[in-house]
Amino acid sequence: GYSARLDPLEADVADLLGASGCKIGLYEGEFRIFQEPRAVAIVAGDLVDDRAEPDTESMVRQDSKPAGLSLSFQDRDRDFQLGWQQEIRTGRGPTIALSWPLAAAAPVSRAIAQRLLQEADAGAETIGITLTYRFLGISVGDAVSLPDGTIWQVTRREVRGLVVELEG
Repeated sequence: GYSARLDPLEADVADLLGASGCKIGLYEGEFRIFQEPRAVAIVAGDLVDDRAEPDTESMVRQDSKPAGLSLSFQDRDRDFQLGWQQEIRTGRGPTIALSWPLAAAAPVSRAIAQRLLQEADAGAETIGITLTYRFLGISVGDAVSLPDGTIWQVTRREVRGLVVELEG
């Protein structure tokens, strides 16, 4: 339980928010409470397998960033003929080919192709780790520093028994 005095209510709210690591702010015209992401350092001994046994091999990486994206669409400015937008980057990854039922002008389809490539690029490098129950406090959005020095942002958290599975 918590009791507050009427006079310094603002100070009590500030103390509670400070202790919890939260901030208060405006979001779409409404006051909201936000929790700031934390940075958590993980050492090799913290990694476990799904049975909570020590496991330093539990990290799984997928490093296949796309080198490009091709998008076919109906070009509105050319009497809806087939149009083709490509976004190419340097690298040795796969090229993603998409055919959408999209009727748009070339600049709009190019912006869509750029956005799709950015989204594919962001999801390409992922890591999955399993930690002991001591890390139940880690939330989505927190930064995790791994033993190899890389820092990942947690994008998914799942608790299974006595272990916490994270993806970033």
